[in-house]
Amino acid sequence: MSDDSLGGLAKRWLRTKAKHLTTADNRTRDRAEGDLWQTEKEIKDAAIGEAVMTAVPGLRRMRDGQEAAARRREAERDARWAAEIAARPRRQVELWTTGAVVGHWAGLLHVDVHVRPPEDVDDVDDEGGDPLGAQPTLAVTVDPGAGDDATLTDDRFRSWRFQVAGWAGAGRYDLVASRARQREAGWEPDPLETELELGAGGDESFFLDDAAGPCVVAVSADGRTIDVQLALAGARGELSLRARIGSIDGSPLIA
Repeated sequence: MSDDSLGGLAKRWLRTKAKHLTTADNRTRDRAEGDLWQTEKEIKDAAIGEAVMTAVPGLRRMRDGQEAAARRREAERDARWAAEIAARPRRQVELWTTGAVVGHWAGLLHVDVHVRPPEDVDDVDDEGGDPLGAQPTLAVTVDPGAGDDATLTDDRFRSWRFQVAGWAGAGRYDLVASRARQREAGWEPDPLETELELGAGGDESFFLDDAAGPCVVAVSADGRTIDVQLALAGARGELSLRARIGSIDGSPLIA
């Protein structure tokens, strides 16, 4: 994590200045010169800020209080989110990935499966409207809870969500075909409705790429298992995901 205090900025300036003066590589010198300019600007801004804080009594206390309140609100949001995840039922989840991330993991995770009712039924028949909008949507979210250690090789599993538009009950759904139908009608599917989030040295996400391979969701007739095959893409490249979500007590996954 970078140190944006005056002292930290000064140390960064000294390191960059030394590189600028000692390197024989023109490209490295040019980069160092740009870094020097940016650091000097940040130092000036920070110095002005410190001067104002010193000149106006109580301003520093007000700033510190605002920052502390912001940290408390963030901690409260994190706690509420953790409690929400913990309240979800735990299901058996098995994941296989190939391509940009190669890995396999199986265990219990918190899974939310629900059917969302149509939102804009009145607009379905309009030109450019969603041809699947008159039907419900199956929405699935998979999250580890506190203490869960779900890891795909070196990549920590953080979250996964996907949707099935045009939900009509148990069966096999070809997402490539359904999204093609939406586009033919002039409706562009939401590119963020499917996301696999990993934590390899920082959050990294992969999103549905229905042009890269099969994307299929199959719900068993008894509703106890969901099998998924998805083609995804992210900053590291393409990723193929296969997964199975299963009930651990014999009850249907979909209420």
